[in-house]
Amino acid sequence: LGLMEFIASRLRDAGQATLPSDNVVAVARSGMSGPEMASAVRRALDPRWTIHPSARKTDSGWTVSLVLDDRDGTRRETEAHDADPITAARQCADQLLAVLGVPVQPTGAVGGETAGDALGLRIDAALLVDDVDSAQALLDSAPVIERESAANRLRYAQLDFAAGRLDAAKTRFDRLLDADPDDDPVLIARAASGRGATNIRLGRLASAEQDFTYALTVIGAMPRPAPIGMAYSGRAAARALLGRYDDAQLDFAQARIALQLAGDTLGLARVEMNEGAMKGFRNQPAAALASFQAAERYFERFGAYEELMHARGNQIVAYSALLRPGDAFSVAESSAMLGDRLASPSAARLWNYRRAEALVGVGRWQEASALLATLAAAIESDHESGLAAMTALTQARIALESSRHDAALALIGDHIERLTSHETAATRSELWLLRTRALFALGRTTEAVAQVEDFEAWAQSSDDAVILMRGRLARVDALVRQARYDEAQDQYEALLRDVNARGVPADIAEVVIPYGGMLLENGDLDTATSVIGQVARFAATDFGSALLQLRLYHALDRQEAWRRALTGARQLAGERPVPAALTRRLTRVSQDA
Repeated sequence: LGLMEFIASRLRDAGQATLPSDNVVAVARSGMSGPEMASAVRRALDPRWTIHPSARKTDSGWTVSLVLDDRDGTRRETEAHDADPITAARQCADQLLAVLGVPVQPTGAVGGETAGDALGLRIDAALLVDDVDSAQALLDSAPVIERESAANRLRYAQLDFAAGRLDAAKTRFDRLLDADPDDDPVLIARAASGRGATNIRLGRLASAEQDFTYALTVIGAMPRPAPIGMAYSGRAAARALLGRYDDAQLDFAQARIALQLAGDTLGLARVEMNEGAMKGFRNQPAAALASFQAAERYFERFGAYEELMHARGNQIVAYSALLRPGDAFSVAESSAMLGDRLASPSAARLWNYRRAEALVGVGRWQEASALLATLAAAIESDHESGLAAMTALTQARIALESSRHDAALALIGDHIERLTSHETAATRSELWLLRTRALFALGRTTEAVAQVEDFEAWAQSSDDAVILMRGRLARVDALVRQARYDEAQDQYEALLRDVNARGVPADIAEVVIPYGGMLLENGDLDTATSVIGQVARFAATDFGSALLQLRLYHALDRQEAWRRALTGARQLAGERPVPAALTRRLTRVSQDA
């Protein structure tokens, strides 16, 4: 693998569009034979040429050969011999460039430089297959002078990042970036992008954006599409998390062009995934779902399990927003075996949270609660405050729906106060709405109203439609508690116009369910019918919508419609209770059409 990357780098340096080695390894890492690997790579990546390298030791040194296969079936071969395998590989790659008609620039690497090359190649080979421990051992065992080279200091930083040692990684990237960028622009650009990725993980989004911008500035107009694509993609992700969606979209477009020029199919799949996440932030779940499904197809071809599971976890979120919990559960169940392949503990925890969400969506509360409790105990709160808050949110939602209001408040705890970043604002708004409702349910009205005031003031400072909606819903809850029904109805109508304009099923249900409930309790059946009818199309898949429809038919005394609605609600309920009053036979038989 190290020799493969060395030859690929030699080709790239000569201006040849060569597929990134991580793309090739992702396709070919499953223990296939040579011919099977070549076929798999051709199917997944569709290159014009494939190069089959081999190296063998002889009594007098090493022989390296490269076989070049054209898509049209033409085959050429080059071979070189030297006491040192790297020198032989360099000579062989240069012969291959001559076969392709590419002028070869002379190299200054001779003699003693090859020992350092060999170490770097072995480390890169370990990194290509995610063998962080072997890469670390190789670096640690090298002479001090080799460990202190800029290339190896960059590898140390990348190892710290891969192992989740984010503070240590940032310190190493900082030291590298103290150097003059003219010394090695490509290395400095890679270090800047590495620090940008680290700052995203640390939640320092503005700093991350600056890092990726610096990487782009350093590399300038150099014909290096791979690092340029990486920097644009990283900056796009940072800008999306900062809520600067238009700027992020422009960067994603630039990243696509650069990665296409680099032949980086896996990089393009990551762009597709990040664009899907941005669509999710913008409350466009149908568009986000399409992006996540497209990314999934790429990751599946490459055997990139961690990213594949991330794509599927995001599909669960999108399906939930579309009020299709059965589809979300199907994604979770079909991926259960793959979850065991996740090497990263943080990736495994995020996947388990998504799986718990899917279980909650179909009413499998006991299984979800057990999974969430295990997850809450395992989360590293310092670096995973967002995941800790989401876990508490889902636990609190179950508690509130089970009328365990004190438990819901205890679960929410101080998570609201700890969530201060843009990317966690939606979670914060949902936690805050749950807190106000739990306080109202417990009769702690003064505290609840004070929370509503603070929540609404914070929500109004946001430009996020969902956060604004939840702040207004908290205000309407307070109006209903004060029996100010006319004012509450006016507020609900305004909210309903807004959510219908956006057309997101989960938002529509979040307004219609409490609004319809208020109208039914007040006996306004005509208005209730027109309002509740707006979630009728979701009643076949969403329990909340089905239960509200059941309440309407029960109140209208429509026996056949009630029977059908009761059957539908029971099928969706899982472990969620259907109120006993709604299961009793009606007092008279109506004339249903």
